[in-house]
Order: sequence, then structure tokens, then C-alpha cells
Amino acid sequence: MKKEKGTIVIIASIATAILIAISAYFLNALVVEMKISESMDKAQGAYYLAESGVHEAVWKLKNDSEWSDNFIDLSLNPDPEGNYWEGTLEREDIGGGSYEVRVQNTGPGEAQIYSVANTPFLNRDAQRRARVTVSQPLEAPTDDSSIFSGGPGSNVIINHSKLTINDGNIFSNHNLIIDGKSEIELYDNPDTEKLEGKALAVGNLNVGGSGSIDEYTALCAQNVCTEDCDSCDLEERSIPIVDFDSDSEDSFKSRAENLENNDDCSIFCNPAGESSYKCSDKCLFSEGEFEDLLWEVGEEGVLEIESEVTYVTGRIRVRGARRLNIEGALVADRSIEIGKDEDWRVRGDKDSGYSHVRIENPEVDRASGILSKNKIGFGDYSLFEESVVEGVIYAGDQVKFVSLPEKLTINGAAIGRQLHFTSLWEELEMNFDDELVLYGLGYIVDDRVVEPVFSPVIEVDHWEEVY
Repeated sequence: MKKEKGTIVIIASIATAILIAISAYFLNALVVEMKISESMDKAQGAYYLAESGVHEAVWKLKNDSEWSDNFIDLSLNPDPEGNYWEGTLEREDIGGGSYEVRVQNTGPGEAQIYSVANTPFLNRDAQRRARVTVSQPLEAPTDDSSIFSGGPGSNVIINHSKLTINDGNIFSNHNLIIDGKSEIELYDNPDTEKLEGKALAVGNLNVGGSGSIDEYTALCAQNVCTEDCDSCDLEERSIPIVDFDSDSEDSFKSRAENLENNDDCSIFCNPAGESSYKCSDKCLFSEGEFEDLLWEVGEEGVLEIESEVTYVTGRIRVRGARRLNIEGALVADRSIEIGKDEDWRVRGDKDSGYSHVRIENPEVDRASGILSKNKIGFGDYSLFEESVVEGVIYAGDQVKFVSLPEKLTINGAAIGRQLHFTSLWEELEMNFDDELVLYGLGYIVDDRVVEPVFSPVIEVDHWEEVY
């Protein structure tokens, strides 16, 4: 009997041990499942946080003026050192989690967005990463405006100047300010169905002092709205973006390199009182190389550029009584100054006098004008006689005309983030020419349409999650 009782105790003990083991197994499995479930919840929360970081970055690219300007800024993408704009943001204590976002431009209007999010889980963080490619698609350029300012806070300021605009409009993406004794005349093109000759401002049209707009078809702004305005609540416009130096074969730098490789570059030096001679067969110059050419022609000498595109990797300063005759587009990735200074000193030698620029387009289907990633300035010593520019004057930043001593005629358009016209008493006459603008901006190349202009819409081109 005692033996049977011992056997029963042993069996009961074994059964109890087995039940405890099974219970422990299922309890452990339950705990593991709960941890997995919680881990998945935390991971999903981290994913949503990473996604929120991407959406905030896209919102800032659309609506934050600093971010949106830097996103498409030519001078920052790349900058002179070859770096591209980068923006960062971070958010903490969002339901216990956080995220950090970095926007890295890869070109004007193109960027990678990297978002890293963390949510606390036990003694560590659940982390998710998202990488998104964004870009802005293309839109049309200046809508028949001879004078066009684009981008936030972009004013057109006309002070003590006489301007006549034929066949085109003035457009300011902020305020159009006419002051001093300025006299403005705008005329419609009778050969088109559209109505030109309008003064357009997204902000206000302010006429102060004894300034006046003597001729116009319509004045359209927040504070003035004449009968022939289609609307006075105008949409904001960005500056048309020019492809200066991308890897595309249609960028101005690539076109200059291609012309040079095909021996299609010709520059002639014509020193004052001497015979002209070919002094360069290049189209692509460093800042120093182009300075050397200007110095070579001497005081009152003429540098004759016959190439369709001449590209300078640096700034251009025309001073010391140098004259430029251009039969194409002169392009620089830094500022262009024409006649800002009267004197030019090199190694103890000094040249002095009025400089001059004349741009002619010998063929309709080619680029012509002066284009800069940064600023363009015509100064007190920029013209010694009346001159003509056939094409575009385009600056990624500011275009400024100050105290031109002679009349200047522009057949095409002047385009920039801001435009200043000061003390132009010898008159600036502008004749809008859409074809010259399209070729000058590089939107038509070899009879092919190319449109490197950003719209306000930002598109998500690629989305990738990293676990």
C-alpha cells in the first residue's frame, strides 16, 4: 500500500512538473507575443513619425519662403565651392517619440529627403527611416513681360527714370514702385490678340513723387485695378530657372563645351587703332582667362565674341574703357558688372574710361543676351554711345541699371528676382520679343523645346523605407 502511495506521489509530481512547464512555456510565448505586438506597434509609430517628418519637409519646401527660395536657388545649387543647399529640422516629444529630417539638394529644384524617427521601447528605441526624392515640374516663363521679377519679396523699383515698353508688360511678384520724376509708357502690340502694355503687381502699385505712368492699357494690383484687368488678385510667380551648368547637353556650360570641342568658337581682339585678330578659339573660360582677354584688347579696344554661347566660371567685370560686341549669349555663374568702375589697374598700369556692351543676334534661332546666376549691374560708366541688346538680360538675383549715360534699347526682356532702374534720363526702351526670350533663356535649343522653369508644385518622385 505504501508502495502504491509513493508511486502516486511520484506520478502526481511529474504531472505537476509537466503542467508547470507547459504553463511556463505558454506564458513565455504569451509574453513574447505581447512584446512582438508592442514592438510592431512601436515600429509602426516610428514609421508614421518618419512619414510625418517627410510631409513637414515638403510643406516647408512649398510654403517656407527661405526653404523654397534655397530649394531652387541657382547660386546655391551648387555654390562656388561645389556644395548644394541643405535644410534640417527636428521634432521631439511627439507622443514620446521624435524625428530628424535632412533635405539635401542634388540640383536646383531637386532634393533627397532623409527622415529618421525613434520611439522608445523597453531599454532601447524602435527606429524607422524614410528616403524620398522630390522635384518641381516645369512651367512657362514670363507671360509677355519685358520687365519681370519673380520669387518672394521681388520688387520692381523705378526711380528718376524714363522707360518706354513696347509690345510687353511689367510684372512684379511683390510691389511695383515708381518714384521720383519717372515717366513710364507701356504700349500694346496691335498684331496680337492678347492685351499687352499692362503694369502688373502681385502686391501694390505705388506711384510717388512726381512719377507717372503716362500710357498703359491696364493697371492691375492689390491697390489699383483698372477696367481691362483680367484679375487684380494675381498669382505669385517664381523666376524662370535657367539651366546654367547641369550635366544636360542643353545646359549653357555643356553647350559652350560642345561648341569648343567642335571648333565653333571665335573671339577677336581689336585694340584701338590696330587691326583685328583672332585671340581665342575657346567658349569656356575661367574668370582669370576672360579677364586676360579683356586686358589684352586695351583701353577703348573691342572684344568681339562671335560664338553662340560663351561661359565664364566666375564673375565678369567690364571696366577701364573696354567694349564688348557679342553675337550670342555671354553667361557667368557669378556676378556680371558692366561699367561699374571707370578705372582698371593691373600691375601698376591704369586704363580708364567708359566701357560698352552691344549684343546682336545674327540669326533668329540662337541664344543671345547676358545671363548670370547671381547679379547683373549696368553702372555709371557702362555706355559711351547708344547701344542695343538683342536677347535677355537675366540674373538669378538682382538686375540693376544705374545712371546710364546713353540710351539703351533692349529687344527681348530683363528678368531677375529684383529689378532696379535708377536715373535713366537718356531713356531705356524695351521691345518685347518672345522668340528672343525663349532662345535666350535656353528654352529652345537647336529648334527643340526645353523648359527648365519650376512650377509651384512639388512632386514626390520616389519613396523608400528602411527598417
